[in-house]
Amino acid sequence: MKIVEVAFDIPVDKTFYYLPGKFSDNIQQGVRVRVPFGRQNKTGIVVSVKNRVNIEGDYKEIIKVYDDIPLLQEEHFSLASVISEKHFSSLGQALFSMIGGLPLKYSASVGADLLLKRVMKPSHQNYSKKYLV
Repeated sequence: MKIVEVAFDIPVDKTFYYLPGKFSDNIQQGVRVRVPFGRQNKTGIVVSVKNRVNIEGDYKEIIKVYDDIPLLQEEHFSLASVISEKHFSSLGQALFSMIGGLPLKYSASVGADLLLKRVMKPSHQNYSKKYLV
């Protein structure tokens, strides 16, 4: 049985665990998920997916998976870990800052393409030529 570790964009240096439920076959690290969190539902990023033989406790199930492909790769998680340690933020805050405000309405492939285009876009295109050095 799988268990999913999820980080949230909150100032708490802790991750939370959920059962994948019907998403067991296609859940992977780096995708955004909707899960129950207290009395509300919250969007988080999957930090890891682990196989557990015996899962003790009463874990809630993932409600929705927003992405078919991961928005973040292993390198992003390593960088987010360093950022969270050095800048006193949570892992979730660091991860969410990497994807910016990517709207949930985009599918995974469109979302990943938009994210890459925004990251890879040369910054000099935003300025007129007279300011370029």
